[in-house]
This record gives sequence, C-alpha cells and structure tokens, in this order.
Amino acid sequence: GKVNKVQHRVDKQQYAVKIIYLKKGKLTKFTRETRICAKLSHPNIVIYKTSWIQKCLSSTNDDHQKKF
Repeated sequence: GKVNKVQHRVDKQQYAVKIIYLKKGKLTKFTRETRICAKLSHPNIVIYKTSWIQKCLSSTNDDHQKKF
C-alpha cells in the first residue's frame, strides 16, 4: 500500500490515508488488518479512524487520491 498525508476538507485536520489496491481474493487479508488496527492502542502507534472500499477509477489520478 501507499500512505498519503492529507488534509480533510471539512475539519481541516491532517490524516494519514493508506491506499491499498486489492487483487481478487485479498479482501479477507484487508479486513483482518482493519480489525487488528481498530483494536490497537499505544502511544507510539497512529490511531486508526476508519476504512472503506471503493472502486478505483484510475490508479494514476494523484489529485483524487490526496483530497477527500
């Protein structure tokens, strides 16, 4: 995956967004990682907020990937 530093349009807070391009059959691995991250709580680990799945329109559209 790739991690981007982004600023939310509404709350103006900065977030790290990890973008993962899933291959067929890899959804189970993604959901397992998501559940583990949601349970982690440590001062040296970035806080997990949320995840979502969306169909990728273009893997080269950097502007779309950095703004949400």
